[in-house]
Amino acid sequence: AVVYGLVEGLAGVEDRDVAYRVAGVSPRWPAAGTDEARVVVHYPASDGYVAYDYRQDPPAREIALTVTGSGQRAECHVLLPEGVPAATAVTNGATPVAFTTSRVESSAYADFGLVLPGPRTVQIRY
Repeated sequence: AVVYGLVEGLAGVEDRDVAYRVAGVSPRWPAAGTDEARVVVHYPASDGYVAYDYRQDPPAREIALTVTGSGQRAECHVLLPEGVPAATAVTNGATPVAFTTSRVESSAYADFGLVLPGPRTVQIRY
């Protein structure tokens, strides 16, 4: 129960299909005051996995999120730092990512999807 609380809570990884075919990635590291995290969740029986590298650079006002996995898609719901109402998101430093900004109580999130498998990097600028 403790591991699932950490994985689905703060790390924000959720299996939304079978063997991470569709992975939910909702890192909540700003809530813990953490600017960097690497997360890997793996099912040995099916070899399904999802992994991400999260880096926030407050002076640059940017979050870099690299997601990979064995599945077909990652649905990302990225917590923005406190007081940030909106952001922009790009891949490879220039290509815009279609996303929406959502709110849960007083927190703002950037929501977007990524096609997997293979590593995908998104820069969220706020």
